[in-house]
Amino acid sequence: MGELPVIEGKRFWAFRWDELFDFNSYQVQEFIRGCGTPRILADKVIRVIEYPFYRGQPDDLHILNCYHGKWCRRVDLDFWQKASETAVIRIGDCEDSTFLFVAAARAMGVP
Repeated sequence: MGELPVIEGKRFWAFRWDELFDFNSYQVQEFIRGCGTPRILADKVIRVIEYPFYRGQPDDLHILNCYHGKWCRRVDLDFWQKASETAVIRIGDCEDSTFLFVAAARAMGVP
């Protein structure tokens, strides 16, 4: 299996696809606690992950800033969260909840 492509513009710096699916993280491991089957996991993702809203309207665009040292970088595109980030803040759009579900299912042993 070859290297996954490097993607730019959906996070604050260049990254590879597999970094979004951090299934070994403590946050994802805690999220799957009590989920015995992929169906229960899917129901949990649907039930607990809230869609981002701006002034009462659905908002796919996570317009965020990242402060690192002495510089700030703004992402004006649709910002993709890691699975662990979505598991912690419990807010994410369709890509974010999908990344969480896939990572959590992988953590549960689903191939």
